[in-house]
Amino acid sequence: MKEVLEVAVFDLIAPVGLIASFLFIWFKTDFLHSYLKLINLNFKEYEDQAIENPDLLLVEHLACKNQANRVIFFIFKLLSCPFCLAAWLCLGVSLFYSIKLIGFYYAFSLIAYRILEKTFFDD
Repeated sequence: MKEVLEVAVFDLIAPVGLIASFLFIWFKTDFLHSYLKLINLNFKEYEDQAIENPDLLLVEHLACKNQANRVIFFIFKLLSCPFCLAAWLCLGVSLFYSIKLIGFYYAFSLIAYRILEKTFFDD
C-alpha cells in the first residue's frame, strides 16, 4: 500500500517539478541566448540592450522587434509570460499524465516556480 501511495504522489509531483523547473530556467537564466550563440545565431542588438536592462529576456526583445507581424508578436509574447507559458506547458504535460489534473499542475507549478525564484533570487 505504501508503494502505491508513493507512486501516486510522485505522479502528482513530477509534472509540477518539470514545469516549474522549465519556467525557472526559461525566465531566470540566459540559456536560450547561450545555446543560440553555440549555433552561431547572434543577437547583437539584444546583447547591447541586455547590458542596460539585465532583466530583459530574449523573447521579450524579439516580441518588441516584431510588433508589425501580429502572429510572431503574439507567439513571442506568450513565450515571455510566465502565466501563459505555464498554461501551455501544463496542457502539454497533462496530456501525458492526466488531463483532469491540469488545474492542479498549473497552480502548483506556478507556486513551485515562485518558491524557486524566492530561494535563488531573494532580494
